[in-house]
Amino acid sequence: MRVVILGSDFRARFHLITWLARAYTRLGCETFVVSPGGGCDVSPDGYTDPLFVNPTHYYGDCNGGRMALGQAISQIGSVDLAVMVDQGANWGIINDGSVPFAYWWRETNPNFEAERILQCAGSAPIHYCMLGEGKYPANAQMQYLPFAVDRDVFNYRLPFEERPIGFVYTGRERGNNTLGWMSQVMNSFGVTSHCQGYVNGYSEYGNLLAQSRVTYTVDSGRYVGSRGLEASCTGVVCFYDGGEAFNRMGFEFGRDCLKLETQIDVSTGELVPMPLCVEEMAKIANNRDHWEWISQNARKAIMRAHTYEHRAVTIANSVGVKLPKTIEEVCSLSQTS
Repeated sequence: MRVVILGSDFRARFHLITWLARAYTRLGCETFVVSPGGGCDVSPDGYTDPLFVNPTHYYGDCNGGRMALGQAISQIGSVDLAVMVDQGANWGIINDGSVPFAYWWRETNPNFEAERILQCAGSAPIHYCMLGEGKYPANAQMQYLPFAVDRDVFNYRLPFEERPIGFVYTGRERGNNTLGWMSQVMNSFGVTSHCQGYVNGYSEYGNLLAQSRVTYTVDSGRYVGSRGLEASCTGVVCFYDGGEAFNRMGFEFGRDCLKLETQIDVSTGELVPMPLCVEEMAKIANNRDHWEWISQNARKAIMRAHTYEHRAVTIANSVGVKLPKTIEEVCSLSQTS
């Protein structure tokens, strides 16, 4: 089976395409990534992530216009499934009905983007990653499909004793202005912490999470950020602030994660944990039994429903395409629990 993934925007660190391509490959597909040209994952300081799946073909810059799907993938030959992954650029691929086609809308931007997405997708199913007022139109062909986890990169089972970092928080999550404050507070509770800006490299980030015990994520009512999911899959106990998007994930507070109560930091305008939640984080970081219970459940919850194989299968099913392998064949839950 041949699957092509089309990206409208290969800006730095745009890994959603990479994770989806890796998932389809593991599911037994011959996978191609097609870009408007020049795609590579380079950070502002010049770092290139070796995990990034570079495009195999380019269809040229549309200069704000549109291109028919058949033309965009004409270099590849016959294709069984095409998936357009779009994070809100000013153009996209027009579904011309040449091959089974689905759209995955990363940012789910406001109304003017929605009009363009509907034009590009035509009658194809549209999957979107974010919820919230003004973020997507009511349309029967649309389905919420949240971010997920790459099972190979974020899949650690290090025990409590081998995790020297009690609390971790990085620039891969929102709230950079609170990093120093959280570090100071955790240190006051006797908890070691690692708070910094963006971590270059997903392998490096996965290794950092594998050494850590507790973190938190915010804004999970609008979207459930991949950073929280990646932390949970590595066994980090994650505090989520909950909400509509979170409620669709199937997580249970007290079993798979813990509840984060937030307040607005008036000096930065950012959501930050309430003092009692910070104290609870410190307690979990020092309580082996409680940590192990949540940590184990969190990993199982992710591997059960929130890997990119799950998203790849959902997208394929939405257009009636059966993939060569099942998720169970790729990696059963019993092998990863």
